[in-house]
Amino acid sequence: KTAKEDLQEKAALKFMPEVKEDLKKEDIVEVLVYLKDQVDTAMVAEATRKAVSMDMTPYNTKLQVRRAVVEALQDKAERTQYNLLKYLEQERDKGNVIEFDSYFIVNMVYVKAKAEVIENISYMGEVEKIYKNKTHKLDVIKVEEEEVSLDSDSEIRWNIERVKADLAWEMGIDGTGAVVGSLDSGVDWTHPALKHKWRGYDPINDEIVDPEKSWFDPVYGASLPEDSDTHGTHVMGTAVGQEEDGSNKIGVAPGAKWIAARVFNTAGSTTDAILLRAADWMVAPGGDPDAAPDVVNNSWGGLDGIDDWYRDAVNNWRAAEIFPVFSA
Repeated sequence: KTAKEDLQEKAALKFMPEVKEDLKKEDIVEVLVYLKDQVDTAMVAEATRKAVSMDMTPYNTKLQVRRAVVEALQDKAERTQYNLLKYLEQERDKGNVIEFDSYFIVNMVYVKAKAEVIENISYMGEVEKIYKNKTHKLDVIKVEEEEVSLDSDSEIRWNIERVKADLAWEMGIDGTGAVVGSLDSGVDWTHPALKHKWRGYDPINDEIVDPEKSWFDPVYGASLPEDSDTHGTHVMGTAVGQEEDGSNKIGVAPGAKWIAARVFNTAGSTTDAILLRAADWMVAPGGDPDAAPDVVNNSWGGLDGIDDWYRDAVNNWRAAEIFPVFSA
């Protein structure tokens, strides 16, 4: 076997089966390029924790760990993506690349380009795998009338009672001090059970503060939180909802604040690239790791099988002291 054949064989092995199919059929292909060199964020987190925990409060230790993890991820992406991004810029100038985007939560690059560009990328030594940019759909919620009937006089809602959240409240644990993030269809920030809970809103002075750290919309670019469905608002209500006067406690953690990224459009669909862009933002909203949430909620499902790269995103959130929750 010649060196050239060996190289061709290695390059071909980097393509996931769906990408091979697209390369045969399509002139323009959308992929996610996963780089070989990924950060061991668990190790970064552990080393940072050991170095600072004796001198810092638990809260400051958490922030320091998150900063170190985010910095390690950003540094790795900047160094290892350099040649690939330079190549993509050159090909874009020639009209062969339509668009591309770089991520750091996982060391990956999204590319929409002519098939020959995608094939050339597979020959780069720093590239490990090339995935198809898949589409995901929100599950439609079917509600049966009798299931949602509420006893309006009851102080405790049925959902709260069912999961025994009220017993946690009695112990003084209601989410106060915590921030819940969500990757969903957005949130209607004007909803009376949610408006004063949005971290970007200061109810005392009735003004919006640092919205870019509390809302991100890679789908439609809206500057304030809105919902392209009702799903995200419903989910956030389940997490933190209650009226401003303390009534109608529908959320399990009515003391918590919320931030959100809209990833689903009005048709209820999203792509891996949009999910990654939002996952990036969530670990450092508005570029600030200190503004990251404590929990990030993902009330949507994927296709069958496992995408290793999304597992990386989840593990890196965890290393950055963010707890990921998924619907199952």
